[in-house]
Amino acid sequence: GQIRALPAFDYYWEQLGYDACTSRIHCRIHFDVIDAEKMNGKRRIANAFEYDWRLWTLPELTEALREAGFRKAQVWRHTASGTPDRPKVFLGPVRKLPDQELWVAYVVGIR
Repeated sequence: GQIRALPAFDYYWEQLGYDACTSRIHCRIHFDVIDAEKMNGKRRIANAFEYDWRLWTLPELTEALREAGFRKAQVWRHTASGTPDRPKVFLGPVRKLPDQELWVAYVVGIR
């Protein structure tokens, strides 16, 4: 197959609602792509993806990995705050994840 570069685009994650009793979350992904024919130079692809799922907690996910046979399960945090050797990006295991307005975590299983 042929590999083709994609033009730049913006990605938007929209959280429409969350039910704390059932842990269900409803989200959508939208894209803004370059479009020279539009006045602002961009075209919105609204609702490109839509999700309605149960939001599992980090402890539930790490426990599920251990039950599935992984030797170790870790939570890794991603942030734009940076470190001296990695400006604007930090990715690695954490034991605590303080509440913040926005954060991204990865649950990693090690065999």
